[in-house]
Amino acid sequence: MNDDQREFLNLRTKPGASGFLESSHVTGLHVDGLIYLEKDGHFKAMANPPPGAQRYFLTSYVMKIAQDEKWMTKAVKLIRENSRRRNQAGKKASIQKGASHGQKTNGFSTRA
Repeated sequence: MNDDQREFLNLRTKPGASGFLESSHVTGLHVDGLIYLEKDGHFKAMANPPPGAQRYFLTSYVMKIAQDEKWMTKAVKLIRENSRRRNQAGKKASIQKGASHGQKTNGFSTRA
């Protein structure tokens, strides 16, 4: 835990709204995971923000879901599945890129 996390979590009175970073401190989930959950509709931002706008979350909502075992279990599963999909897509793109440059997947060139 870094100093920023410790400072936020030890505030006597928490702010009414928090961003992704503060929400990450409360939930223990990585910011990228929370961004994915918000885009997927599982983590609700306040005031229905338009695309590209700053997202704010009701701090009491974030604290409530951080204590909800079912929500946290589902969130971790969704983040894990998303990471797996992204990793597989990256591997496929890497293999296709290598093949388009005259290489086999084992890294040896097919050119003489």
